[in-house]
Amino acid sequence: MLGLLLCLTNVAFGQCTADAGNNVTICAGEPVTLGGNPSAVNPGGTPTYTWTAAPGPAPAQVANPSVSPTVTTVYTLTLAGGTGCAGQTDQITVTVLPAPNASFTFAPNNTPCASTPIQFTSNVTGCAGCQYDWDFGDGGSSSAANPSHTFSTAIGSGNQNFTVTLTVTASNGCEDVFTSVVTVRRLPDVELTDPITSFTQCTGDLTFTPAVFDAGTTTGNTNYTINWGDGSPNWTGSSSPQGVTHAYSGTDVFDLVYTVTGSNGCTSSETYYVSNITNPSIGAANPGGTQGCGPLNICFPLNNYAGNHSSTTYLVDFGDGSPTVLLNHPPPTEICHSYSGTSCSTNPSGYTFSITATNNCDQSVATIFPVKVYSTPVAAFTPTPVPACVNTSVSFINNSTPGFNNNCAQTGTYTWNFGDGSANVMVTTLANQSHVYTLPGVYTVTLTATNFCGSSVATQQVCIEQAPTPIFTVNDNDGCVAMTVTTDNTSPTNFYSCNTGTAWVVSYSDLPCDPDNGAYTYTSGTSSSSLEPVFTLQSVGIYTITLQMQNSCGLFTDSEVITVNTTPVVDVTTPSSVCANTTGQSSAFVDPCNLAITNYAWTFTGGSPATFTGASPPAVTYANTGNYAVTLVATNACGTGSDTSPITVLAIPDVQISSSVIDLGICSGQGVTLT
Repeated sequence: MLGLLLCLTNVAFGQCTADAGNNVTICAGEPVTLGGNPSAVNPGGTPTYTWTAAPGPAPAQVANPSVSPTVTTVYTLTLAGGTGCAGQTDQITVTVLPAPNASFTFAPNNTPCASTPIQFTSNVTGCAGCQYDWDFGDGGSSSAANPSHTFSTAIGSGNQNFTVTLTVTASNGCEDVFTSVVTVRRLPDVELTDPITSFTQCTGDLTFTPAVFDAGTTTGNTNYTINWGDGSPNWTGSSSPQGVTHAYSGTDVFDLVYTVTGSNGCTSSETYYVSNITNPSIGAANPGGTQGCGPLNICFPLNNYAGNHSSTTYLVDFGDGSPTVLLNHPPPTEICHSYSGTSCSTNPSGYTFSITATNNCDQSVATIFPVKVYSTPVAAFTPTPVPACVNTSVSFINNSTPGFNNNCAQTGTYTWNFGDGSANVMVTTLANQSHVYTLPGVYTVTLTATNFCGSSVATQQVCIEQAPTPIFTVNDNDGCVAMTVTTDNTSPTNFYSCNTGTAWVVSYSDLPCDPDNGAYTYTSGTSSSSLEPVFTLQSVGIYTITLQMQNSCGLFTDSEVITVNTTPVVDVTTPSSVCANTTGQSSAFVDPCNLAITNYAWTFTGGSPATFTGASPPAVTYANTGNYAVTLVATNACGTGSDTSPITVLAIPDVQISSSVIDLGICSGQGVTLT
């Protein structure tokens, strides 16, 4: 037998997807990676990636090339190779924002000395409204477009380099960075000392000969110069001064300038003040009148300062805590000040005026004591209660601030005028007062506080009112639910009121016949604040309507009680059943609901009598069997209420006795069977 073997091979084809990535926005020249997830490799072959760019050169032919376009560019990815992959394409747009182009120049740029300010000039294109950020490399910075900067270098000889960085940021967030190296020459160390006299002689001698020494670093320096500041020739040497002396003639302050030149050609200078003077003198005269009530204006004469050196300064302290005043030489002939606060509270013995003259030698002080300032009291008070009721006591709380008399005592008088024509009340303390106003009205109360310095007045108005009298009536005090009640407010309005509050208040209690929640509403456009509100009373019960009027005299009320009724409540009770041609007795519970019953109407269906108009019905005879009803209708002023109860009339049993011998008779003692 010839057999045929057939082998089948299954080839699985992968799914390829061209994914160029999501569109992005970058700044010009910024790198960006193209492509999303690389396309899947399938068993039919490895796909290849073909990228093209419009405009510009094509990127690397890999799954995720990196590009840095300078203009907006559309990149297209095309897959090729591999079964199922060839021909698939996708695109990504890289939107390029313009970036600024930054650079700068600086001058001088010939390696200047570090003490020379260097002017930087930015050169920026493609940027409107850019922000500038300068880093000078020595800890300094600037946000100006064209700053000037003096570099801080280490002391010594030779040069020092600083890397200066300018970062320019455009409004779209793109930035450019430019750096350049600035080279400056270091400065020599300059430090001169006078260890004996510290450049100062205060003896008043006409000749002063200090000895000076270089106290700085001298390595690498080539020249040293001292300008003595008195017009004499400079001292110059190639070595640092060590104990060089100079004789100054006359009393003055001389500006000594010490200059050192380094081996790199840069120089540094420092100025020292050589003082051959005496300590300053100053005098202040007491003008008199340094005691009085504030504000107290005093002008203090100044003297004895003509011989002071021109470098002398004068510090004036008025002693009252006000800012000090610094004066240069020469000071004015007098200085004035207004003392507003009292000295008694902080300096009972008085303020001290002082002027201090200071120069390089020392200082001198002139003082004037005492300066005593007194004060007027400040009147203030608080009435309570406000408003108040007529014929009741009103309290007046004295909140005055006492002043200070010429012996710093806080004594004085307080005069009360209550504004109602009563006599003034004068006291010598801060005691509170009380007063009773017998007539209503608005009164102006005046408090006058007086002491040695004068008087202060405080006024306030107080309102005195009468008690209100609430009075009102209603259209009806009894009615049926829902009941409309109108009010007639006849309260007097001719009483004097400062602030009387009016309110309507409703309270409620149940009636047993119909318990409820006491609901009510304001109708006819009225409310609880209306002068004459209209009520709709929606529950059966007893309402109390109260008009409240309240002011400083108290709470006053008037009330009306309203009874809201309803129809009677009826509950009929009947026998469950009766026999025909016999009587049945019915009864009923009737709640008249606070009103008299004006009529009872009984109906006995199938019975005799068939009706009855009394409260307690008679016995009723039912001739025929069947199901009947008993109904009672009760009437009061609000209407009728009724109830019906069933009654069943049963037949009387028909009993017959028979016997075979009963009609023939029997003998005495003979038995018989009855059926």
